[in-house]
Amino acid sequence: MNIYQKLLSALGFKAVSAPKNAEHVRAYRLFLGSQGTLRPRECWQLYNSVGTLAKSVDLIAECVASLKPVVKINGEIVEDHPALDVLAVPGFNRTRRRLIKQLAVQQLVTGNCYLSLLGNVKVPPSALDVLRAQNITIIEGPDGWPGTYQLNDQYQHQNFRRDPESIIDFRWFDGPFSEIIPIYDIEGDVRGVGLSPLQAVVEEINLKLTGMRHNRSLLTNGAKTSGVMSIKGSITPEQFASVREQAQEQLSGHDNAGRIMFASGDGLDFKPTTMSNVDMDYSELIKMVDDAIITRYSIPGPLYNSDTQTLDNYKESWRALYENAALPLFTVIYSGLARAFSQRFDEYIEFEHDKLSNSVLADAAVDKAIKLSGARLVTPNEAREEIGFEPMAGGDAIWDLPGMIPQFEDMWTGYEDVIDHESAKPRTPSKLEDQTGKETGEGARKLLSVLPGGAA
Repeated sequence: MNIYQKLLSALGFKAVSAPKNAEHVRAYRLFLGSQGTLRPRECWQLYNSVGTLAKSVDLIAECVASLKPVVKINGEIVEDHPALDVLAVPGFNRTRRRLIKQLAVQQLVTGNCYLSLLGNVKVPPSALDVLRAQNITIIEGPDGWPGTYQLNDQYQHQNFRRDPESIIDFRWFDGPFSEIIPIYDIEGDVRGVGLSPLQAVVEEINLKLTGMRHNRSLLTNGAKTSGVMSIKGSITPEQFASVREQAQEQLSGHDNAGRIMFASGDGLDFKPTTMSNVDMDYSELIKMVDDAIITRYSIPGPLYNSDTQTLDNYKESWRALYENAALPLFTVIYSGLARAFSQRFDEYIEFEHDKLSNSVLADAAVDKAIKLSGARLVTPNEAREEIGFEPMAGGDAIWDLPGMIPQFEDMWTGYEDVIDHESAKPRTPSKLEDQTGKETGEGARKLLSVLPGGAA
């Protein structure tokens, strides 16, 4: 035990040497992998091995990265806030899109993403970096929350220790110029450690990988036998091994598919076979596994399977993808950024997405505004604001049929408050006449009798 580990032990932390396969280490049990929980490195290997998983993750991450953030201070939108400048040029040869996409992929695969803020920890950061979850080792503190985040890769080693002054909103620093921001959605079995979405479908993914290896082996070994050859009579084990070796060289493998197989026996006999290669027909298995993965990540089927696509459901599927997958992940990532920036800029910062800068969300906003305005549930100016249009004169009233009367006005009550009878008293004709001068009928007389100032 070195001096650093002794110091951590004296302070109540469990000091553990960082393994090459970095993961969470609890004070009283072994690695999470032995308990059935996926390690970040295992999650990353699955992402690199399963095409359906990689496609699903990349699709959602790209949608999140394409959304334009808007800064709100105390609920009001602030244009050209310095936080946007930091995100626009985060450093390390990254743009905002690359930074957010890397965070999104880490979050979707491992359940955790780690943002490193560089620069004086008391002022706005000068650069942002993304730390890979598979290179992070978490040492638990005495209260169960992470006490130290250890970064171990082939290029750098850092120890982010919890600030003792942060009692509720924890912060972890590696000296006065580096801070780590852990971002996750929901915790798993351990405090402060996010749960990977892959945990729920790991068995299905393993089933797919096993099926792929099985069928690859079938292809390599010739897929099926076309016959069985037995040797009649007694031969020595050496002779049988020689015959079998020759058969393996000349008959097995995909280049030898359909050739004859040898077996021991009395004499030589050949029997043709008609074995069907049902083992190779695993399309239903693959479809079941793919459906499980895309369902876990809330991806609509028409976006993945072109056979089910139509013009209508393709459009609606993109909206469902943003509403059920991209926007929730946007909230998770930008909530972590907002918390970090609020501490650094010393003001309450919130991030929202600019829906009008995204074609899918903008179309959805237009359809919503048309629907609400057509049903006269909102004013025209409220509908125009929903899609980024300027207000128009007379657009603050809801006009209803018949006669396009404003719904907030009542022509039959409050008449005394609207008209000053001393200065603008309505004319009461001596006799009821219509516009042609002819005397009106009894129906009009009754109508005018109920109007304020009307004839009796």
